[in-house]
Amino acid sequence: FGSRAMAFDAHELAVPHLRWLGLLPSDLNRFTIPRAARLTLSEPSIKKATEILQRDAVRAHPGWRSELELLLAEGWAAELQA
Repeated sequence: FGSRAMAFDAHELAVPHLRWLGLLPSDLNRFTIPRAARLTLSEPSIKKATEILQRDAVRAHPGWRSELELLLAEGWAAELQA
């Protein structure tokens, strides 16, 4: 991930708050998004989600952790289009 590659300068890259943008994995079922509109997770996406699960910021937010675990368990994602 780009910013992580610059860890030597991490104090300059820190943000005070993180927010999840877009649909949550649990929203796919909550809003009954049809399976035809869902995307199967690619291998790079699975790898990235697995790596993100190991980060301290995600470990500190149980809601994010459960959403990422659901994402990996279900194997589905969705894209928002404007």
